[in-house]
Amino acid sequence: MSSRYLDLARRAVKEHRALPEPTAVPEPRRVLVLPPELPRRAIPADSSACYACGGTAFWISLAAVRICERCHPPADERIVAHREHGGR
Repeated sequence: MSSRYLDLARRAVKEHRALPEPTAVPEPRRVLVLPPELPRRAIPADSSACYACGGTAFWISLAAVRICERCHPPADERIVAHREHGGR
């Protein structure tokens, strides 16, 4: 609380009257800050390359899902059905 408001409060208590309503404090402004544009890697035009990193090494899960080895290495070798290197 500001010292001005405390002075008003003390004076109001001495004079037995109601305190004035404190002035509203405006909400802080929120500003969206975006990171600078990151340079994109030259991703080969070949559709067998990973869209995110451009890598060509993949592992195939037991559920038959093709996953980029560089972006998402397997947590355990037991979930890898087989691996592909250099294309489909």
